[in-house]
Formats: sequence, C-alpha cells, structure tokens
Amino acid sequence: MKEILLVNDLPIEVEFTMFEIESLFVPLLKRLEKMHLETDKRVICILAAPPGSGKTTTSLFLERLSKSVLSTATFQSVSLDGFHYPQNYLVDHCIESNGKKIKLAAIKGAPETFNTKELVNKMESLKTGEVDWPIYNRRLHDVGTEGVKITGDIVLIEGNWLLLDEEPWGKIKQLSHYSVRIHAKKEQLKERLIERKIKGGSAREEAEEFYYQSDQKNIERVETHSLRADEQWMLDEKGHLQRLTQ
Repeated sequence: MKEILLVNDLPIEVEFTMFEIESLFVPLLKRLEKMHLETDKRVICILAAPPGSGKTTTSLFLERLSKSVLSTATFQSVSLDGFHYPQNYLVDHCIESNGKKIKLAAIKGAPETFNTKELVNKMESLKTGEVDWPIYNRRLHDVGTEGVKITGDIVLIEGNWLLLDEEPWGKIKQLSHYSVRIHAKKEQLKERLIERKIKGGSAREEAEEFYYQSDQKNIERVETHSLRADEQWMLDEKGHLQRLTQ
C-alpha cells in the first residue's frame, strides 16, 4: 500500500506491504485500543528505533491507519525531536569526553542534546489531560515556538532514545504502557542515512562525514544500550518490517 505522508513538512511517498499492515500494524492498534477500553485512560506507547530505520514514517502511517482500524479510540503520533535543547543552548554548552570538551551542537541528536527532564514532565502530564507537545522545525533546525495539542486516547511517541538504558532515560519506559522497538543492521542504515542527507542538500562527502561523526555512533548506542521492548520488529533487507521472536 502506497501513501503520501507529510514528513518534516515535505510530502513523502511511502509503501508498506499488506503483511506489515495485517501482521504488525493492525494488531498493535487493536492491542492499544483494548488497553484503553479496559482502563478508560489514555494509553502511551513508545516506538524506539535507530536513525534511518523509518520510525517517523511508520508512526505517521499508524496514525492514518488508525482512522479505519480503531472502533472508538482516537490515536495521535508525536516525536521526541521537539525536546531537543534550543540551538543556542547547544552552541553554548559542552560535555566532556575522553578528556576533551565537545560542544553539544557538534553531537546534535545524541541523548545529551535532549531536555529529558521536560520530556518526563510532559509524559506525566499526558496521563491526566491535554498537553501541548513541542515540535522540531526542520527548516529552522531548531525547536519551534508552537506545539501540537495532544487530545488522543492513544498517544504514540517515536524517537531514538526512548528505551535507552542510561539515566535519566530509564524513566521513559516506566511512564509508558507499551513499547515497540525496531532493530536494523548498521550497514543497511548507513546508505539510507547518507541518501537522506544528500536529498536534504548535502554533498556526498558531507553526508558521509556526518554519518561517521554522528549517525554511526548513535546507531551503535541504540543497539547496545536499549531496554527490552514489549514488542520487537526487524527491518529486513528489502526495507520491510518483520516481527522478531520474543
């Protein structure tokens, strides 16, 4: 099934197989709806995955699919990206690594560049009512001044670090009701990420340099420092999702 989704304010054509829809997406949506109906409370699901694995398009497709699958519950998809520290903060602050000070702006996208305290506060507020969720502006490369109001019965949050086993990220899973993790091979993600950077206007040399300096490290950190999810999917060689045996 092909769909046009608005990703980072740009129309993107995505394609999911009927196998993915029928064996992964519909069962997940039905499971989350059942959890909502049984508790009569908002259900928070987290979707964690490495860079380039398609988590954003998957989450947006789930939101669109939910309109025809869910009987009573409403579904919203939001991203971790809105919790990046503002660009001026990243430029002015550093972390120390191997005895060297590194500006946060140079490792943007790493866990240290997110305002985890604010994320925890928003997730706690999600349990009790409407929340204004911050949005990252890809054109400005900064957190936007406007957010989106969360009103859905089911809220799916997608991001690289939502299952990170390092503090203070460990509390994120505790605040969620269900978790899904996408696994992918590093070699496969490399080309996807480089191509994505080139499409964004970078020369191939720039795209490859960014991959080795940032994306590759983030992929390895996600793979080796993530908590176990309730449900696990794998990106196959053709770029489609399969269920991993629990």
